[in-house]
Amino acid sequence: MAVAEEVPVCASAAAVAEEAYQVARQAAERAAGQAQQQHQAHREANPHLVAEYQAMVHEDKWRTRHAERAIGRLRDLAGGHTERPDRQGGLVATTATI
Repeated sequence: MAVAEEVPVCASAAAVAEEAYQVARQAAERAAGQAQQQHQAHREANPHLVAEYQAMVHEDKWRTRHAERAIGRLRDLAGGHTERPDRQGGLVATTATI
């Protein structure tokens, strides 16, 4: 009767875990590759969307800049002092720091 060599349980568990990791990694890489291909195909099929997005971002930045300017001008008109709510719900006078 032959006696089989005993493989330590932790070594075989580590090998199974490593194999599972490699399989999952390969599946994730395939999925990422497919998503990237779909994204690229969509961009090529709809070039107008890129231009629309860029125009929207440009307008959003413009609006933000002008809103900040307006806030600064309002603070200047208020003499550099404005009120803002504090954490307890009351108002706190602040000095403009723009």
